[in-house]
Amino acid sequence: MIADFTPPINSSINSSTTQISIKFHSPVQLSTGNITIYKDSNDNIRQRVSANSTFCKLSNDGMVVNISIINSTFNENGTKYYVKIDNNFVKSKYYNEPLRGIESKVWLLESVDIANSSDTAATGLAFLTIDASNKFSNLSITDQLNYTDALLDEITDKVPVRRKRLSSDYKPQLFDEFGQITISIRIDLPNSNTENTVPGVFSNLNKMILYKNITAFCTNMTNDLDSTFGFRPIGELMTAF
Repeated sequence: MIADFTPPINSSINSSTTQISIKFHSPVQLSTGNITIYKDSNDNIRQRVSANSTFCKLSNDGMVVNISIINSTFNENGTKYYVKIDNNFVKSKYYNEPLRGIESKVWLLESVDIANSSDTAATGLAFLTIDASNKFSNLSITDQLNYTDALLDEITDKVPVRRKRLSSDYKPQLFDEFGQITISIRIDLPNSNTENTVPGVFSNLNKMILYKNITAFCTNMTNDLDSTFGFRPIGELMTAF
């Protein structure tokens, strides 16, 4: 059975958090269930990892499971999140029996990030995967524009960030060395200090692409974005590989 949580239930957390932990009353072994972090208001997935992934580590005494957190997970100031643990996330070390997890809305946490002001907008590039690039190249110009708008709409919802802060030059480029399409995305300034900063949005977008297999970016149009590249400033194009 679970003995304790770090951070505790109903406590504060922020996007700089790199780890959460679960302590058990007796030694356990990692199994096959998932641990998932949701945004409380709409149940959107922020991060989901399996116990047998590299994101989950067991302490030497088998009493604590440490879960690595990416910095886009708890990224909205004043927002509540909850952590759900599947049954069979761990097993009893002594009896090899699956242990019960915890249900939704129990391990609640609230982000307390305080955004610093940003003084400039920023533009970066995202790569489409090879398959998505081929499909995009066969679209009409109008459909390419619609695709870009729809992609920005989906990114807005998943990061999340206010839609008016995201734009594109609508000039996709073929990066010949890899045969892939790049799409530029501009991030504009926040309206207030309650919104995520430009560097914060840039970092969140980069991490959610790089780790799309454990974030909401693994579905629909955002799954077209290449996780080997992430989201990079235009000047760093050649140093990203």
